[in-house]
Formats: sequence, structure tokens, C-alpha cells
Amino acid sequence: MIEQVLMYLGIHGEADDETIRLILLCRDELEQIAAPKITMRVMDYSAFVPFMEGEDIKKHLEHAKQIIVLAATLGIAVDTEIKKYQAVDMAHAAVLDACAAAYIEAYLDAQNLDRDGLYATMRFSPGYGDYPLAMQPKLLQMIRADRIGVSALPSLMLVPAKSVTAVVGLTEKPQCRKEKCQLCNKKNCSYRRKK
Repeated sequence: MIEQVLMYLGIHGEADDETIRLILLCRDELEQIAAPKITMRVMDYSAFVPFMEGEDIKKHLEHAKQIIVLAATLGIAVDTEIKKYQAVDMAHAAVLDACAAAYIEAYLDAQNLDRDGLYATMRFSPGYGDYPLAMQPKLLQMIRADRIGVSALPSLMLVPAKSVTAVVGLTEKPQCRKEKCQLCNKKNCSYRRKK
């Protein structure tokens, strides 16, 4: 988790002892306040076709037999804690925010989404490649994400902030789930993982 937190913080190479100490402190805080929840819907490929805007999502799902649409969140308490630190300690707020981003990714990575002899692809979220962020509210409505307290603002940002919507394909052959950045056409993204 530390490596991913450093990536979110924009730190390349070794971090100093104080940064590592703060990351570990924030990780422990998250263990106390995060309340991860997930909701999802499995559907046939044909039912999802109207939600495939852009070429990247079509390519991502080209071998899928079924589709999983999901939303997950760490809960509003994490947002509240980050805002609290923003008023008194911006370094702590920034590290807590980065830790929360890594935490929700780890939570999602731990979900086994394989179903009935089909294998899950990596997650693909609105905003990846040319898949428009405007799909966010449509996906949330489709899976009734309000049941876990997730909604989208008019700006299309999710509330709580540490929430994720994603589309996953279910295919007949196992797929690589590690190389997200190799499938995205945003080559200058600061979060792009280097090989």
C-alpha cells in the first residue's frame, strides 16, 4: 500500500522517515473510520450496449459475455476526517487522502468478481480513456448506488469522495488485471504506472 500512496502523493523514489510515519498513521486511522461497502449488478452484454460511449470501453469489453457494473465507497466519515485535517494540518490531510485512495483500490482489488466459469477483467471507470465522466450518474442509477450512500454531484464528482464506479467484463478466458495504464490513452497522466 505504501508504494501506491507515494504514487498518489507524487513522490518518486524513496520517501523520508516522516512521510512513511505519516502514511502508517493515516493507514491506522482509516482502519478505524472507513466503512467499505459495495453494490453491483450483473447483466448480459447486450443490456449494457447503450452505456458504451467511446471506443475504449468497447475495446475493453469486446470479449465479455456478461457485464458487472459496481459502485464502492469508504463512507462519509473518511471525507469528514480529511476535511477536518485540511483546516489544521494540510500535510496530514494530503496523506490521509492518498491513503484513502489506495485503500479503496485495495478493497476493490480484494473482491472476487469471477462468476459461473467466467473471468473478470480489470475495472474500467468513467473518465478512463475516452469513456465519458458523464456516464457516472447513469451507472449509479442503474445499480441504485444510493443504497450504499453514493451519489454524483452536478460536477460529476462522487459523494462520498472516496467512492468508485466501474464496469467489469466477464470473459471466457482469464484477463490481465494489473496493467490498467497500458489500456488508457492518457499517456501524460501523473498517475500512469511506469514499467
